[in-house]
Amino acid sequence: MRKDKLNKKITNWFTKIWNGMLEDAKESEDFFVVFGYATIVCYLGFYIFNVIIASPTGYENLTLRLTITALGLGLILKDYWPESAKQFMPMYWYLTLVYSLPFFFFFMLFHNPESNIWQINGLVGIVSLTFFVNWIAYIILVSSGILLAYLAFYFTTDNPILSSIFNSDIW
Repeated sequence: MRKDKLNKKITNWFTKIWNGMLEDAKESEDFFVVFGYATIVCYLGFYIFNVIIASPTGYENLTLRLTITALGLGLILKDYWPESAKQFMPMYWYLTLVYSLPFFFFFMLFHNPESNIWQINGLVGIVSLTFFVNWIAYIILVSSGILLAYLAFYFTTDNPILSSIFNSDIW
């Protein structure tokens, strides 16, 4: 009996969180197109700027940037989505936010741990996330974005940062 009450409370809590996130996504719908254009201009534009002008030898990831651009293009074309797919727009919005802000910036920071620019970019990315979501969604998106960024970094790199730190003589 106690287990059923606990399950019901947990289910109600998750339902309340999800409904709040859906409301946030509906309130942010006016920003979808603007955010989509911003992703295209910022992520591709800065890639071109960094590769050609700023740091031709620096680490840049075109694949991640093109993925973010494709997600932004989906936001721009949201009015042309089929009616059956529009019900998934809040999930698409959160996927775009988590991938383009915490995931991308922290993945790049893990690849360039001494880079002050990626540290600042990461901070700006997670602070700008506060404009679009409430505090519960913020915690969920930032936590999952950083965790996924580290996992992606861990499985795509020979010498991950955290494993080298924990295997050092400090501990």
